Amino acid sequence: MAEGLGKKLEAVLKKLEKLDTIESRLNQMHTTLASIEENVSRLDSEVEDLKTKSKQFGSTVNELKESIQFTDEDISDLKFANKKLQQDVCELQKQLLYMETYSRRENVKFVGLLEEQVDEDHNGERAKLEDTRGIVYKFLEHRLKIPNARERIEFQRLHRLENRKMEPRVRLLHDFYAMGMKN
Repeated sequence: MAEGLGKKLEAVLKKLEKLDTIESRLNQMHTTLASIEENVSRLDSEVEDLKTKSKQFGSTVNELKESIQFTDEDISDLKFANKKLQQDVCELQKQLLYMETYSRRENVKFVGLLEEQVDEDHNGERAKLEDTRGIVYKFLEHRLKIPNARERIEFQRLHRLENRKMEPRVRLLHDFYAMGMKN
């Protein structure tokens, strides 16, 4: 019987060793499972953080899209306004060129008229005559032989230009308003 008991005891000890091995493996699995659960919990927390940040980024992206849309509209409006202003500038340049051309086309420049002439009121003394209009009319009537020049030719503006060489001559620039040549 002792032999049968020894065999049973050995079988029980082998089973106890197996149970100890199973228990140690179970403890290792429990430790591993606890570690995995801790990691899963940490990952869940990180996923929640990422979801929150993703929502924030999504709202930021939407705000940026709206801002870009408003900026694009502003740029479009500014481009339209700029184009309108460029057209206005071009139109004004055309008008200015027309006005300059118009003002120049009726100008007549007389060169070589004497600045000093004999003034009969000063007893034959030579005096500068400041009457530019009178000097030009006198030139037209006496030198160019245009009869009744004062009645036939009307000057809108008369300008007296200085001579650079300081010669005793007056250079006159005339803008004719109307010239009616009657026979």
